[in-house]
Amino acid sequence: MKGGGIGRPPPDAGIPSDMKTLYEAFRERKSFRLLEFYKVAENYGLKSIFAGRMSVAELVGFEENLLKAAFAYIRPRKEYPNGIGEERSLLERIFGVYVTFVIFYAQPLDYVTKVRILFGLFDV
Repeated sequence: MKGGGIGRPPPDAGIPSDMKTLYEAFRERKSFRLLEFYKVAENYGLKSIFAGRMSVAELVGFEENLLKAAFAYIRPRKEYPNGIGEERSLLERIFGVYVTFVIFYAQPLDYVTKVRILFGLFDV
């Protein structure tokens, strides 16, 4: 018998659904204000999202994937595996700025992952 280990999902498996849940909570506030986003982020415990990571490699990988998912909301269009989708609303893009900002500054100081922005990323 080969394997025998217990399989578990990768640490970043729930990021897309968590981002969607966070966005929906922000959207329900019916506000563009950073203060309203902060209340949602605080309610969901976003400031402690990096707590409990077991290794540096896991932490850095998680940070990269989390920042990519957050930054994706800033882009003008949604992206799907089969191609580019519909245009994002202003609220979605503002949410993207807020969540990227909060996640970036919530990172542990010793292991900061950069947000990479490529030329032409915001072309419509």
